[in-house]
Amino acid sequence: MAVTNYLSIDGEVLMESGTTEKERIMYIRDGLGSVVATADSQGNVLNTYMYKPSGAVWQKTGSAPDPRFLWCGTWGYRAGGSAWNSHYVRARHYSHNSGAWTTVDPLWPSEPAYGYVGGRPMGAVDPSEMQIDPQQGPPPYGEPGWKFVSCDKDDKYIATTYVNVNGPCKKYDVHFRIGSSTYRTRSSWMPLATYSGLFSELENKCGVSREAIEKILCEENCCNVGKSMGADPNSVCSIGLTERTTYAWPKDPAQDLTAAIGVPKGNSFGCLQLQTARVEAILAAAKKCDPALYAKLTPPFAGASKSQIAKALLNCNYSFKIASADQILRRKGCAGLPLSSPSGNYNYKNPRDFPVSWNPRAPAHVARSQCVYDVLSKFNPCER
Repeated sequence: MAVTNYLSIDGEVLMESGTTEKERIMYIRDGLGSVVATADSQGNVLNTYMYKPSGAVWQKTGSAPDPRFLWCGTWGYRAGGSAWNSHYVRARHYSHNSGAWTTVDPLWPSEPAYGYVGGRPMGAVDPSEMQIDPQQGPPPYGEPGWKFVSCDKDDKYIATTYVNVNGPCKKYDVHFRIGSSTYRTRSSWMPLATYSGLFSELENKCGVSREAIEKILCEENCCNVGKSMGADPNSVCSIGLTERTTYAWPKDPAQDLTAAIGVPKGNSFGCLQLQTARVEAILAAAKKCDPALYAKLTPPFAGASKSQIAKALLNCNYSFKIASADQILRRKGCAGLPLSSPSGNYNYKNPRDFPVSWNPRAPAHVARSQCVYDVLSKFNPCER
């Protein structure tokens, strides 16, 4: 009988393997933890998957066998095989037909009896069946930035709420203590009161995804990087919000996975989808034209291999630095930069036009990046 082994780190399932190297299958995940593609040990994509909001497979390509873990699979959600039990989540059954648990929530009546992640299946997971999102690391007790907000007591639980502010955003963190066990929930990032209309305009006017806003503007704080480098932070953030929204799943996660293991396939990597050739040109120009700026970008150094550059780009902070350097070098008129001449009606020395340089031939990309820049300029979240 064939045996399948699974590799997991901190409870996250990363790959499966049989008895030989050829039987190793890597899981390529999205931001939610769903398996959007499988790849062999050489980084070749075998299958790709897209899902409906509640977890059913919507589209699939490839003819390789499906893994047992698909939607939210890296968190241990295992396909159950029936409509009422489409997923087994370690201790409870979930149905993608109803988008709900099939048994009563242990936190009931404090939580809806069968409700799943507060009705947000596209933005949260619940692998322990007791929390909304476990992806934020250990509890914030004593961590810098977190502030105590309130403590509510009930005969069944104690709920302690904390808030953390990062850039123009705030994040609430709630801890339920039931007996000797603590379970953590997390609400979505929210804008500070000063920027109350920022998120809605980015979403409704520019078509930016909520995931992109939370990742780029809040979690990664693109404003801080742009300002610290001396670039226009609205330009840098516009690139990040546009690229993250139009991320080419599942192609790009596959590229990022191959970059992480040191055998990059493709040309564009990381949260800004930067091409390695472009980074090489920026590093070379900075070394020649602005040594102080070059020092902020190393390592990797000018002349680094593609694999070294691709791996560095997996860090959003580094990608923001490269984008910032690109803009600064253009303002100085440094030679050797890609797209150094204006394309059409765009002048890449202009902060509003600079994000267009990521994809000047795609009208939708151009329109979104300039819409995002205008909204950011209106609210000025980077001035905080």
